[in-house]
Amino acid sequence: MTVSNSSDDILKSFSNYLFNALSYASQMHQNQRRKGSDTPYVNHLIDVARLLAEYHMGDDLVLMQAALLHDVVEDTEADMRDVEVIFGQDVASVVAEVTDDKSLPKHLRKQLVVENCAHWTWRAKVLKLADLISNVNDVIHRPPTSWDLERQSNYFGWAAQVAQMMAGAHPELEYRLLGLIETGQHQLESKAG
Repeated sequence: MTVSNSSDDILKSFSNYLFNALSYASQMHQNQRRKGSDTPYVNHLIDVARLLAEYHMGDDLVLMQAALLHDVVEDTEADMRDVEVIFGQDVASVVAEVTDDKSLPKHLRKQLVVENCAHWTWRAKVLKLADLISNVNDVIHRPPTSWDLERQSNYFGWAAQVAQMMAGAHPELEYRLLGLIETGQHQLESKAG
């Protein structure tokens, strides 16, 4: 038996692993929509992975799979063991870092992210930054219908806190996120004023 290590084979294998993660995430989130919209939830997952690829992290298979799976435990019937068995310990570990414990009240979950994110691995930090960029962009351009201006502002403030706690993880992503937050806050001020 001949083993081929050609770049085509490596790319094909990489693509298969990535599309397996996308397929799994699509199935698990199939009936979900982004808050207050008809947008399929999987679009958010793709956006997060696209952002990471845009900032030259698209060749990190573990990170890219985790980007596509980052909400699967938090928001579907899947559990961490499922992620580990199907995608491996490395991917499951990153997903676990960014997964909120839904048994806790929302305000406590948000506070725990602020308190703990400085100690996360680099992959978890850049994943969270990309996730926040996607979320903040949605709040600016397609705010959930149930979110009033105060809730939007509070989300921007919380996202800025998280970014500050992870300062230095990826300056370009941080700069983009903080710029979006500033844009969002100005937009809210003009609506309120």
